[in-house]
Amino acid sequence: MSTSTHVILVTGHAGAGKTTLARSIAQKTKGVFLDKDSMFSHFVHKMLLEAGEHPHTRDSAYYTDVIREREYASLCKTISDNIGVAQWVIAAAPWTHVSVEELQRVKDMLIAKGATVHIVWAGVAADVQKENLTSRGYFRDRNKLANWEEYRDGLEDNPAASLLADFSTNNWQHSPEELERLKSKGADSIIAGVMLNH
Repeated sequence: MSTSTHVILVTGHAGAGKTTLARSIAQKTKGVFLDKDSMFSHFVHKMLLEAGEHPHTRDSAYYTDVIREREYASLCKTISDNIGVAQWVIAAAPWTHVSVEELQRVKDMLIAKGATVHIVWAGVAADVQKENLTSRGYFRDRNKLANWEEYRDGLEDNPAASLLADFSTNNWQHSPEELERLKSKGADSIIAGVMLNH
């Protein structure tokens, strides 16, 4: 089967620069840009309210048990629907909660649809992550910041997305220059790598 679409899954912890990197890749390739939070935040907000949960929580049992799986299933369906329609599909989502086997199944499913699939891990230093979360000012980050040490201790050291990554970027500084490097050189390097492996 000839491949018609390059799918790039940009993964990483909150505040790692996933959306910035994914948007830059999409701009440079004229690809479809899918951001999980942009796609589902209003829906998730409403579901949490209806369930009596805080609308900005992402660490409650209700969110992880009821909502998160459906978010990712819908994201995968949207990616799949664009295979054969667009030449490039770039999706930003953490993927930090899944096992290697689960993420590999997603990758295999998209390959079976006719895509090449590349996983990008966006790494970030702890202090830079905290600065990024603070400066962007999202309500959903407030609990993380209020309980920073507990949040950091709960992060997986080597999540599946990092282990299966074809490409990695590292965001070690909170600065306009680092942001520009991520948007320009980081995106260019990933696009070149995808084309080289095609």
